[in-house]
Amino acid sequence: MLPAASRSHRTRRAVAAVAAFLATVLTVSLGALPAAAASNEYLQLTKTVDRVENVAGDSYTFRIQVTCSEASCLDAELSDALGVFAGHELKNVELRGADPSLTYVTEWTSDGTTSATAPAVIKADTALRVRFTQPTVSPTGVGIQSGQTFTAALTMAVPTNLTPGTDENLTNTAQVTATNSQPASDSAAIHVTAPITVDVVPGKTWTPATQPFAVGAASTVTVTGRNAANVPADALVLQEPAQALDGAATLDSSNPFAIKDLDSFTVSAPAGCTAVQVDAYVRSGGTWSWVTGTPGPAASAGLPAGATKADVGGLRVTCTDAVAVSGTLRAVIDVTQRETHRNDASDLSLARHDLTNVASAAVTVAGRPTVSKTATAPHAVVPANLATTITKSFAPARISAGQSTTLTLTAAQLSDVAVTELRITDLGFFDTKVQFGG
Repeated sequence: MLPAASRSHRTRRAVAAVAAFLATVLTVSLGALPAAAASNEYLQLTKTVDRVENVAGDSYTFRIQVTCSEASCLDAELSDALGVFAGHELKNVELRGADPSLTYVTEWTSDGTTSATAPAVIKADTALRVRFTQPTVSPTGVGIQSGQTFTAALTMAVPTNLTPGTDENLTNTAQVTATNSQPASDSAAIHVTAPITVDVVPGKTWTPATQPFAVGAASTVTVTGRNAANVPADALVLQEPAQALDGAATLDSSNPFAIKDLDSFTVSAPAGCTAVQVDAYVRSGGTWSWVTGTPGPAASAGLPAGATKADVGGLRVTCTDAVAVSGTLRAVIDVTQRETHRNDASDLSLARHDLTNVASAAVTVAGRPTVSKTATAPHAVVPANLATTITKSFAPARISAGQSTTLTLTAAQLSDVAVTELRITDLGFFDTKVQFGG
């Protein structure tokens, strides 16, 4: 019989051996169990887009490919939340399994409702859900049979009414899940831009286009500028003529005021423009320069202080408020014919004068270069064509001595301008034989 101390020692060793055995059995048993779903990667998903850079109206297609491998994927489900593309048109949807045996049920959620039909326009809550219903083996169940592939193609279009200045990256993530596999997901992104464009459309007319010389004869110059930017403009400017530099000794050859005097002008302002400023190009100290006006209502627009109509060699009209998209600024300038040329005082009645008038319109948007463009209108002053006709008749045409007859002289003014005098003379007819009777 062993001593008590020896028996106790043997007991402890036996207990330890049993514990070690049980631990070994437990470890082996656990190792032999199937891996938890979280450790299996039977699902694979890839997502791509065919067009990354997009502007208003562009179409792009996302392609999603789901594959199940190694083991069948039970209760598999594909989901794709599309709300980041709210407002985009959903033009086409193609869902296809690589094999007809891969069955599925499609469900769309959009604008608070659920349907099997895809929406025409994506809303903030729009999402696609595909539940796979294919009978499977290895393991047995419902979902996607191992080795099968499913593809979804979603074609969408960027809205045509994007806010100018839009610059955003839109990332979309699709995910597929199964009860016996880790989920799989992938993302694809598009870049959507709506650049701010700055442009102006100038307009110019001068009527009549041809005019016979006559001091004071009236003609009308009309200058317009339309804000063709896709955002409101901070300033819209008309200048008549386009070429009018400070410090110039003479007027440019395109300047209508070289041969015309300002009579009057009116200004029509576009929506948003509550004040216009009129500057005048006048001669002072031997050179021409701009005199700045004071902003005021378009209806009462006038020359700047100190400038008179006779002084004017150019006009500049500025909208000093915001100008709406497509807003048009218009200046109608009435002028009259000068007797002499402003630059050299030459007589304008003696020869033809052809002038191609060039005016400008400019638009400014904060943070971007000003855009200026020109428009032209021809005008010609031709020497006056002076012409008359005269007819002479007697009634009666034959008379005897002592009888009377009436002489009629008729003259017509056929000139292309008004004349200051039309004179009829009949000399050498009256003598001792024919006397004037009154």
